Amino acid sequence: AQHTNAIVSRIWATAMEKCSAPATPYTAARPACSRNTCRCANVALVSAATETYGRILIAEAGARAARASVESAQEDLARAERRRDAGMATDADVLALESQVATLRQREIDSQADAAIAKAELNRLTGSPIERSYQVAEPLTSVDASVMPLSTAFAEADANRPELRRAAAAIKLADAERKSVRTSVIPQVAAQAA
Repeated sequence: AQHTNAIVSRIWATAMEKCSAPATPYTAARPACSRNTCRCANVALVSAATETYGRILIAEAGARAARASVESAQEDLARAERRRDAGMATDADVLALESQVATLRQREIDSQADAAIAKAELNRLTGSPIERSYQVAEPLTSVDASVMPLSTAFAEADANRPELRRAAAAIKLADAERKSVRTSVIPQVAAQAA
């Protein structure tokens, strides 16, 4: 759990570094849109990292299951070879088990490769060196769904969506620009008293 927190902290730090670039005239004129664009990028980055972390967990679980299957199939193969040597099984039985062992080994290798690729992707997302190695673990605590009603959770999620905030800020900016254009078209009269 501590390692997971460190990964999430690293992801947020990387996202904030990318969003704290010097202001350009565009971002200075439209700070609300820019902040919400950064929030969108942060949410996308955290979402991608979370999905990648889940892919690592799935791939490693698949590799463990395939490894156990290979060990079991190897025991079956050894038993079939002993039975063949005793004259109670045929070469075809042994060959069928050898084929099964090879298939299961391939599945194990594929799962290990999937885990390695997902780890490299997570390293890229966190800004770590691609070759960095670590062990991932499933979170020990589960989310208690009874804490918050589903309708409240949906309302909170909708209220905190950065892309909706960005759209609202863009609408406000467009209204302000429209008003400024209208006022520039209206003739102005100035008077000066002496």
